[in-house]
Amino acid sequence: MTPFLGNQGYVRVHVGADHPLADRNGKASIHHLVKASAGRDGRKLREAIRAGKLVHHADDDKANNSRGNLRLIERAKHTAMHNRKRGAK
Repeated sequence: MTPFLGNQGYVRVHVGADHPLADRNGKASIHHLVKASAGRDGRKLREAIRAGKLVHHADDDKANNSRGNLRLIERAKHTAMHNRKRGAK
């Protein structure tokens, strides 16, 4: 697997279309793979993401994919958190 930088700035790899975290092109974000490995089940993470949760980088560094830096949070909470950081209300 050769990592590459995706359009949104996340490190991605080709995992194959049959992987539970793969997009339609067979690629997945490293932070999703790391978070899934912490819980040992990619299918559960995929379901959580489809239900509106996101894997957030606690230090806002998209390249820091260490387990301790990744949090599974609700999309609305994630948006509000980033809006506060940007100074928006």
